[in-house]
Amino acid sequence: MKFETEKEYLSHFNIQNDGQLIINNSEDLNRINALIKDKIKITGISESRQEFSQEIMAILEKEKRFFEFRLKNYLDTNNREAIPYDYFEQEIDVEDNISELTEEEQEASEKYYDEKRSKINTLEEAVEFLISEELNEDQINEIRNKSLSSKFDNLDSHFGVGMYFRNMFIYPNKNENFIQYLKNHDPEYMVDRGEFGEGMIEDFLWRKLNHYIITEESKKKIEELRKEPFANDSFWSNYIKEQLISYNLDEAIIKEYLDLEDKKDTDGDHFMEYHYQQKRLLAGLSEDESLIFENMKQDFLNLERLVLKIKHNYGRNRKEKDK
Repeated sequence: MKFETEKEYLSHFNIQNDGQLIINNSEDLNRINALIKDKIKITGISESRQEFSQEIMAILEKEKRFFEFRLKNYLDTNNREAIPYDYFEQEIDVEDNISELTEEEQEASEKYYDEKRSKINTLEEAVEFLISEELNEDQINEIRNKSLSSKFDNLDSHFGVGMYFRNMFIYPNKNENFIQYLKNHDPEYMVDRGEFGEGMIEDFLWRKLNHYIITEESKKKIEELRKEPFANDSFWSNYIKEQLISYNLDEAIIKEYLDLEDKKDTDGDHFMEYHYQQKRLLAGLSEDESLIFENMKQDFLNLERLVLKIKHNYGRNRKEKDK
C-alpha cells in the first residue's frame, strides 16, 4: 500500500533502503493507521497470498473504477477538476429552483417558443437560439467545460442531449424547412447525425462555444484526404484522421494520435495506457497538468494490473487444485 504522512513520525519504524515500510506486528499497524492523512492506495499484493476473498476483489474493483472515473473526468473537463477521494461520500445539496407557471403563462411560453422555432431554418440559427434563448448560464458553462477529449469518448448523446434536442427541434416543430435542412445538410466532415439530425446541432453548439468551428483550410484537407486511395484496413484510421482534422489540430498532434492508435492494435497489453495518452493529447494539458495526469493515470493502471494479476493467479491456482 501507499499513503502520505509526515516523515519524522516514522523514524522508529523499520524502513528499508528503497523507502518501503515493513510492519511486523499489530501494535505498529495501529500506530501507522493513526498517522495516515488521506486515502490508502493499494499498489500490490504479497506473492505469498494464494487465496483472495470476494470481499477483497470487490474492494479492488471499486478502487479501479474510482481511479478511472477520476482520470477520465480530469481529461474530459476543461477546468481539470480533480475529484477528491471522498467524492462519493459527500452529500449533494440540490436546490429546488423550479418555478411553477400558471396555465396562461405556460400557454404564452409555448406560443413564444413555437414562433421562434418556426423561424429557424439553419444550423447556425438553431444554435444561436439555444445560446440566446433556451440555455441558462450553468448549461452553457457545462458545455464549455467539455474538453475535446470528451468528444471522442461520448456515448450518452442519444439519450442525453440528443433527446433534449429532438424534443426541442424535431417532435413539436412544424417548420418543415428546418427538418428538410437537417436531412440534407452536409457539414463537410464526418459527424454523428443522430436519428433526425440532432447530432449536428449538438456538435455545432459545442464547437461554437469551445471555438472549434472547422476552418476552410481544414475543409480542404478533408477534401484531399477523401480523394486518397486507401485499403479497407485503413478505413478506421482515415475516419479518425478526418475527425481530428475537423477540429483544426496540428499535423504533429494528429500523427502522434494515430501512432498511438496503431499501438493499441499491436500491443493489447498496454491498450489503456495508449488510450489515455490519446485523451491527454486531445485535452491539451499544460506541463503542470501533465504531471497530475501521470499520477492519476498510474493510480488507475496500477489497480488495473493488480486486478488482472490476481484474477490470473486465482485461475491458475484453481486449475492446479482441480488436477
